[in-house]
Amino acid sequence: MKPKNALASAFKALGDPTRLRAFVMLRASCGPAGCTPDSDFAKRTLTDLARHLGVGLPTVSHHLKELRQAGLIRCERQGRRVRCSMNEALLRQLGLFLMDNGARSKANKKRDARERGSDHA
Repeated sequence: MKPKNALASAFKALGDPTRLRAFVMLRASCGPAGCTPDSDFAKRTLTDLARHLGVGLPTVSHHLKELRQAGLIRCERQGRRVRCSMNEALLRQLGLFLMDNGARSKANKKRDARERGSDHA
């Protein structure tokens, strides 16, 4: 998947309010160094997520599938359990994209203000 397509897929996946809440909850369970096997994220169950989100198990499963297909999380089966982790590389790309566009937006506003000022002189 190309970087711009990956970003678009991630933003689209996070566009659903319930999916965004699930992602935020899972992300908050990770420490600053990411998700470790001992983190709360690794210990969460579908039932736990469903209870916190106020939705059924099939709905949680669907939302996790969408987050996985968008590349935001990775999942691997370990026996009867499925272990999920954050895709830190994509999260960094999202952060850089948002910060870069924020910087561009500020620069554009300053440029526009300068141009408006010179038009009125």
